[in-house]
Amino acid sequence: MQGGLDGFYRRVSPFAGRTRIRPLWIIYPQSDTLLPDKISFFIRITIISSTVRYITKHITPAMLDSNPSWVAVMTRPNIETQVAERFAQSTTPIEYYLPMMACKDKRIRRKEQFEKPMFPSYIFARICDKQIYQTRTTKGVLFIVSSGHSIIRVPDKDIEAVRRFEASQRKIHLYETNQLVKGARATILDGEFAGMEGTLVKHCKDGNFCVNIDVMNVSIVVRLKRDELKPIAENPVADTQ
Repeated sequence: MQGGLDGFYRRVSPFAGRTRIRPLWIIYPQSDTLLPDKISFFIRITIISSTVRYITKHITPAMLDSNPSWVAVMTRPNIETQVAERFAQSTTPIEYYLPMMACKDKRIRRKEQFEKPMFPSYIFARICDKQIYQTRTTKGVLFIVSSGHSIIRVPDKDIEAVRRFEASQRKIHLYETNQLVKGARATILDGEFAGMEGTLVKHCKDGNFCVNIDVMNVSIVVRLKRDELKPIAENPVADTQ
């Protein structure tokens, strides 16, 4: 009997492998005294950890509504394009946006240009509440960017700004938002970015204007001429008569 219990212990121990536990042994024990205390402890720990993993992966509150919204999806490194293809080829296709940017390979003398994702390991998806599970369980997806129990929506204006930066011929740079010394808010008057609002940047060698993508804590920096920018009065004083 002791040998049989030792064999059972080796099968259910989390340190002995990832073998599943048969439900009948857990749900219908005749009494707690049939199993040693250490085996009972490992059974309880295994059940709790499995339940937590299942709830974390599969059970999510309805954090979105029926109207599709843009969200940021984090993927495994270097497979953003593969995840985008899986979104498009799924039974219910998921609308996605994978911004790309041109860069030069410094390892080659000629410095040939190639494209890479603008935000490494991130892809934007436009989903509703019924597509949360489908998005999260797509192969290569790690998680949807959230704050607590709420999925963070990406504003349409941020997506539009990224599209305009991607389509432009200007050289752009990416910085973590907290690395920049920011000044006043400003709007662009002329050119391909006319009407875009952002923040002036101080002491940055790569540009003087940035647009924040808050969901990823990233800022897109570009250099513009002073006559293309107009400061925005954040607290305008009302005229008094």
